[in-house]
Amino acid sequence: AIGRNDLAAPHLERTLTLNPEFPGGAFALATVYINLGRAADAEAPLQAALTQNSDHFQARARLGTVFTRTGRFQQAIVEFDRAVQGGTLDEIAEFDWANALAQTGAADQAMVHYQRVLAINPRHAYAHYNLGVMLDRVGRTTEAANHYRVATSIDPNHRAAQKLAKAGPAGPAAQPSTSP
Repeated sequence: AIGRNDLAAPHLERTLTLNPEFPGGAFALATVYINLGRAADAEAPLQAALTQNSDHFQARARLGTVFTRTGRFQQAIVEFDRAVQGGTLDEIAEFDWANALAQTGAADQAMVHYQRVLAINPRHAYAHYNLGVMLDRVGRTTEAANHYRVATSIDPNHRAAQKLAKAGPAGPAAQPSTSP
């Protein structure tokens, strides 16, 4: 089932039914759920992983992802703040942390995290687009337009970035994209 989240989920669910203390099992199941777009289902396994090991910073980061993707932005920010104390966050966590910050109006902080995503993966079209939206919000329209253009060069099907790359400044009405 490696690389096949749809096949891995039932196997991990069965494993955890038989052995709830299986090391790493709850975290693995939560990761599979997130990859399947089932963020809400990932919360319980992540809480179980944190019950087993409260210092599991990756589980905290994924819990932040769950909270971001289920619209609980303040809770997400708290979990990301706690997670980063334990180690370096990955591209997914940084992107979702930036999205949570963007949704709460913290444009300057969100820009820092979108830039971290781009340091990890310079070809992350959604991070370029979202950074452009944040730059527009703070009046840095030329830089924003550059990020929209980069987003469309990476992903020619990114419709919001295409529209803004052609139209110019997005203004405060443009919203960041939550899809990675």
